[in-house]
Amino acid sequence: DVAVLDVNLAGEFVYPLADRLRASDVPCVFVTGYDQQALDVRFAHFPVLQKPIHRQNLEPVLRACIKTRAQAMHGDAAPTAQRDGKSEAASA
Repeated sequence: DVAVLDVNLAGEFVYPLADRLRASDVPCVFVTGYDQQALDVRFAHFPVLQKPIHRQNLEPVLRACIKTRAQAMHGDAAPTAQRDGKSEAASA
C-alpha cells in the first residue's frame, strides 16, 4: 500500500493522517501546489510531487515506494541474487 495525499484539502492540512500512516509504516507521497520547503519538516523525507501531476512523474515515485516497503517488510538481508530468485552459486 502507498498513500498519495494532497497536502491541503479545502483548507485542511493532511498532516494528522500522514502521522497515522507513518506510524503504520504506510509510505506516503505528497501532492501539492506548495513549495517543498513550505511543508511540515516532520515529513521532509516524504516524496513530493508538484501539481499538476502527470503519470510519468507519479509512476516511478510509486514504484520506488512499493519497492522500499517490500524490502522493509521482507528484510533486506538477502543478497540481490537471492532476492531475484537466483542462487549465489548460479551467478558465480
